[in-house]
Amino acid sequence: MTLMISPPAAPLLGEVGKTVKLGVLVRLDADQAEIGQSIVNASRLAIQHANHEARDDGPVFGLSVVEANQKWGAQTTELSELMTGQEAPVILGAPEARTAHLLLQMVARTRGRALFLSLSSDQSLTESGVPWVFRLVPHDRAQAKALSRAIREIDDSRESAALILEESLQIAKMVAHLEREIPGLRRVICDSPAGPDSCLRAISERTVGILLGSPQAAGELVKAGGPARIFLGPLRLATPAFLAFSGGNVEGISLAGTRFEDGSTEISSRALNTFVRLYSAGHGKMPAPIAAYAYDAARIAIEAIRKCGPGVESIRECLLSHRFEGATGAISFDAKGDRVGRAGVTVIRHRRFYGR
Repeated sequence: MTLMISPPAAPLLGEVGKTVKLGVLVRLDADQAEIGQSIVNASRLAIQHANHEARDDGPVFGLSVVEANQKWGAQTTELSELMTGQEAPVILGAPEARTAHLLLQMVARTRGRALFLSLSSDQSLTESGVPWVFRLVPHDRAQAKALSRAIREIDDSRESAALILEESLQIAKMVAHLEREIPGLRRVICDSPAGPDSCLRAISERTVGILLGSPQAAGELVKAGGPARIFLGPLRLATPAFLAFSGGNVEGISLAGTRFEDGSTEISSRALNTFVRLYSAGHGKMPAPIAAYAYDAARIAIEAIRKCGPGVESIRECLLSHRFEGATGAISFDAKGDRVGRAGVTVIRHRRFYGR
């Protein structure tokens, strides 16, 4: 069954006038502030939309934001209160692997007092065996497959290199996925004190470089590389910061995972256009693709609560048995909680992530 993200035709479940909260876990410090705030903004937009279209016989929705940059004890206390007090049956966000695993542990410890709608690509989240986790974004392996397809479309006779701009467990996992998908892939360590020049000297101008690191480090390498070089990257780089640090050389760069290809319909295309228009009007700038995923996470949580009720198990069964139409494409989940479908690739045009 497909659920459109639109005004419901059936009566809403839950107590009339009751406020049902959605929780959002994000970092709002340092280099994560812009992405974290965009997730909060998109979630609020989804709730405003839902409350505007709400029927008189159903709940209204609110948002509780938990900052992951607090001291460990403070954030775990706040999350625990949201879960055990049954204030928020769904918590979304946590695009960083470390923050996502913190929330995963708490969901497991409370034995499903809340569902976790993850915005992290770390594949181990849905391989943990915890049944209350759903992932909205394509995982690392899916993004590696998308990057492999993009390289074949560019020119599969060119050398490919994983440009490792920082050392972390998640990047190491991503490199392993890429090596399985791209025969002959080179590893090039680029986090030396010499800066981007030493990295660029290690590859030829014909090399297709896959950028693995922070948006700032990747952007600085793109800027130093000049317009002649070919770069690709994962969803993590689809941020305003990457555009800013890349200078004028960002045009034509392909990024994986910004949207899902399979099953996308005219409805989802309209939903994306509507989301971008409303977000831009409300905040004076284009949203990053992760914000569209956050918007969809909040919207499908709301639609599941309306359709099946606010209980955690009811929401879980609803997410597993229904198909939704969202701004990032058609949304359905497999038994592990991973989103079904193929990760798409977006080519940056005119400093935009959403097509020409």
